Amino acid sequence: MTQRLHSSLVSVAEPPGNTPSGSRRSSQRATNRKRRGVALLLVLLLLSLALGLSYAAMRSAQTGGMIQRNADRRAQARQAAVTGLTIALKKMQQNGWSGVDSTLSGTLSSTESFSVTYTTGDPRLDASSADQPYRVTLISTGQAFDPTNASSVAKYKIRAVVQLIPRKLVDEPSDWDAMVAQTVYQWTSGSFYMDLPARIEGPVRIQATCLIGWTYSWWGDPRNQYLQDLGAMCSAGQGDYRGLSGTVSLATAWQVYDTTTLLSSYWNLPLKNLSNRTVTSFSSPSSVSTYRLYPGGKSYTIKTLPSSITSAVYRADPATNPAGLFVRPGGLTIGANTTIAGTVITTSGGRITISGQNVTMSPVNLPALYGSSSSVQLPVAVVGGDFRVNGGAGASVTGLVAVHDTYDIESSDDTATTLTHRGKLIAGSVVFEGRNNWNSKTATWWQSQYNLFAAQKNYPTGIKYFPVWLAKKQSLDYIPRLTIAPDGNSIRYHWHNPQNTIYEALASDGGLRWNLLEWKENL
Repeated sequence: MTQRLHSSLVSVAEPPGNTPSGSRRSSQRATNRKRRGVALLLVLLLLSLALGLSYAAMRSAQTGGMIQRNADRRAQARQAAVTGLTIALKKMQQNGWSGVDSTLSGTLSSTESFSVTYTTGDPRLDASSADQPYRVTLISTGQAFDPTNASSVAKYKIRAVVQLIPRKLVDEPSDWDAMVAQTVYQWTSGSFYMDLPARIEGPVRIQATCLIGWTYSWWGDPRNQYLQDLGAMCSAGQGDYRGLSGTVSLATAWQVYDTTTLLSSYWNLPLKNLSNRTVTSFSSPSSVSTYRLYPGGKSYTIKTLPSSITSAVYRADPATNPAGLFVRPGGLTIGANTTIAGTVITTSGGRITISGQNVTMSPVNLPALYGSSSSVQLPVAVVGGDFRVNGGAGASVTGLVAVHDTYDIESSDDTATTLTHRGKLIAGSVVFEGRNNWNSKTATWWQSQYNLFAAQKNYPTGIKYFPVWLAKKQSLDYIPRLTIAPDGNSIRYHWHNPQNTIYEALASDGGLRWNLLEWKENL
């Protein structure tokens, strides 16, 4: 009680707000209020942080979802491109393929589609590469749309490059193999005569009366001695300068009395009798303008030649004319210093005339068939009329020459005209005209030369062969400068009708075959 009275007294003695204890209580209340403000601030700060983290987490989740959806659309676009390219490659191996410069499109779903383009060539190769015409570049573009946003599209591109596997040539005439088995094949019963010096190496098929050395005035002993001695020189290893050197197929019933003796006895050649003469189908084109290498391939324009060319060069171009086809409607004169690398076609009745020196004609080597090492060659010339070499001209011809009418080497001195033909010849008639410096000799002159030769040939220092005598004493050269001989290379000759392709699908394949060279993604 005393303590309570003391407390009351104290309280009376110290008015509120003026005593130390009242000040302390006021300060405590202020401190409490500050603490409550800081706590509130901390709570608000924590709430803000929580909201921020929640928002960030939500944004992160949204971004992740968007990234995943974009990745999914890109994967879908890639799959669409792969599917499109797979379908496009399969189409190329089926008959009825739309070909290069076409586009193949398809829809895989409401949000996925593809488009594939075909283009001739390979962008990795130089434009002049011989492989360019046989390669095709495919570009497949796959697309995938966002179903909730049609403007959001993912695209993916893949490039593939393929090369043709040539497995079959377009069918040739039924007797083509028999024709190209001969160095010279006479397709119909025209004329066949050759004056010396001239030479055809390898097998020949003659459907006419074969006349050798008939235009000179050297009948009797001079002619017989000359022809016999060509055979004797060959047998003695002194060089083979006979006019023919291979198997001769001909109708013996159509020959003059001494032809078989000349061929079999003098020149020791195997003979094959033809029981009858036949006519092989041969037609020259009336007009040609374009061609394709394979079904669905690019269409190329056949270049038209002027009527006369001199000091000119015509070659195949992988981009515009890979087979090197050149056409002349009518006749063509080829002058000096001219090179043609390709196939020259003259339309029905059109003659090719070689009129100058340093003329070169050669074919284009096309890809060999699968499993073969033999290059494919089209004829170097398809002639609707005659093929003529003028006197004094000089030419080197490689490949097969197909002549509707006459293959004719005109007369000149024996060293003035040169023709080296390495390949094959198909012609209606074959004519090697006589040499002027031989034709100018009379029968009396020939007989006198024979007598002089015969008088000395048995002497120890005598000249044993009549052709050598004439060359040394009278400058009548026995070495042929007009020759046709097989090409020493392995060649697959092909008859080409420009209205058809050169290569086609093998029937059992059901379409062309291709080799995949490149598959490149994410272009």
